[in-house]
Amino acid sequence: FWLGPQRVTRTFTPNALCSRVENMGASSKLPWERLNRLGFTEGPLHLLVPEQHAHRFSSSVITHLWRPPYPEETFVKLAPNIYILSPVASLVRVASSLSFAKTMQHAYQLVGTYRIDGSEIRNRPALTTPDDIRRYVDAASGVRGTKRMRLVKDYLVAGAASPEEANVVILLVAPCRMGGYGLPPPVLNKPIKLTVNGKSEERRPDALWEADRIILEYLGDRYHNRLDRYGP
Repeated sequence: FWLGPQRVTRTFTPNALCSRVENMGASSKLPWERLNRLGFTEGPLHLLVPEQHAHRFSSSVITHLWRPPYPEETFVKLAPNIYILSPVASLVRVASSLSFAKTMQHAYQLVGTYRIDGSEIRNRPALTTPDDIRRYVDAASGVRGTKRMRLVKDYLVAGAASPEEANVVILLVAPCRMGGYGLPPPVLNKPIKLTVNGKSEERRPDALWEADRIILEYLGDRYHNRLDRYGP
């Protein structure tokens, strides 16, 4: 839902966050029509259930056991009686089955300003922040996936504008024991003022180490600058 094709408008505001779900154990019929309008139209629907006896498996529904209590900001309310895992809770749920690098890539997309839609990249607001991810992982101690997330959470940098830009930063800041270079985190796509031919211009460098006055620009064809945009 959060990172898939952007045919459905994703609304995400702090007011939508829910720390708990009322009547979560109450039985009810799934509102299929409303779910379809929200974009849940392909493949089986994956649901969380709080008890073993609530497990159900069919061609349309697959259930997963996750007993309460749930950490704050685990669920987002999409519509009446419809809740979904928040972006960070979704990542925690799948992190145990991902490598360190893949978990980093997904996390950078959550805190970045891009979404991949087929062969295109679209600008979108960040779904969460590195600080929010760290807070959630600390609160979710013992939940499946947090062990992997604890390896990732201290190397997240917000603001990547493309997947390849994120990959470069991941390689630079990841610890040496995980295959990275262990560099201090830069600031990504921060506006800076430059004087060019006597005129003030604003630029947004891909990565900026302000204290060291170092700028890094990634030039790549896929999901980034096109070849016809390259300049001297």
